[in-house]
Amino acid sequence: MKHFILALATLSTVCLSLSACSDSEPAPIHAVKLAPIGSLMGVDHKDIRINLVNYLGNSENIHPKVLYFDRGWNGHKWWMAYTPYPHGSIADENPCIAVSDDGINWAAPEGLENPLATAPRGGYQSDTHLVYEPVHDVLECWYRTYNIKENSSILYRRTSTDGVHWTAPENVSKAVNSVHKDCLSPAVSVVDGHYLMAYMYWGGFFTVRAQSPVPAVDWGTPREIKIPYPKAGMSIWHQ
Repeated sequence: MKHFILALATLSTVCLSLSACSDSEPAPIHAVKLAPIGSLMGVDHKDIRINLVNYLGNSENIHPKVLYFDRGWNGHKWWMAYTPYPHGSIADENPCIAVSDDGINWAAPEGLENPLATAPRGGYQSDTHLVYEPVHDVLECWYRTYNIKENSSILYRRTSTDGVHWTAPENVSKAVNSVHKDCLSPAVSVVDGHYLMAYMYWGGFFTVRAQSPVPAVDWGTPREIKIPYPKAGMSIWHQ
């Protein structure tokens, strides 16, 4: 079964990172293939604008992570984690789940009431990420809870076997936060049966691998990846 990642960026909507999944484990990272989203749906990706109205009744959404299942997962081929962000309101930047059968028209899965979490006092939720964990055939929604006063974050995970009923939030950033206070824009994948995460901390780009097989999240030591930026003062913000 082939696995591939597709990437789409549009100025009028959002930046998408999509992963194609099946019922077998994801291929090693060196085997990942790149393809435009248009090739998957047979249309020019430049003409695509997705339709997604959030729980607030608007379409101002950011930071999506989309998973595509060629044979579907719990009745849908497309699953997304995202956050509303109307007029830059951090109080509304809460993790949500949506599904689609064509990749263009989206809605919350039947029976689910968004959001999965609401903004804490003195902070906000952000940076949603959706992970498919093949060992137990579950979806995992990861999101970052940021404390403004303390300038620190906690990375939470909630899991689901059907995309509608989700477990209680679990802190999955303890070992990483012992090294770094923040974990900005985490991108998580299951590689060779372990979680692999890339994230930002004060302009630095780091990767960290779980030492224990899934579903445990026993992080090792973060490793900084040096990026040769073309100009001084530049850094990655969101990957």
